[in-house]
Amino acid sequence: MTNLYKLLKPKFKKALNSNCRRYDSAKRVKYVLMSKTLWSELTITEAKNLLLWTDLSSNQITIDDLLYGDNILKQQ
Repeated sequence: MTNLYKLLKPKFKKALNSNCRRYDSAKRVKYVLMSKTLWSELTITEAKNLLLWTDLSSNQITIDDLLYGDNILKQQ
């Protein structure tokens, strides 16, 4: 089964990995993504931290991005 980390779009995965090298809290986000298979399993705080460490600003996301991960995850 594919985890959320594998489903991240390449530009977001690259940004997250870059931040993982510098920040332990970014590493925690990566491990959370590796442990979950559905976007709906993420808590609001985990989704917020994902947006933070993938360098997405709040004006770049829509409600669908928050609810379903549309812009952040690759389509299966």
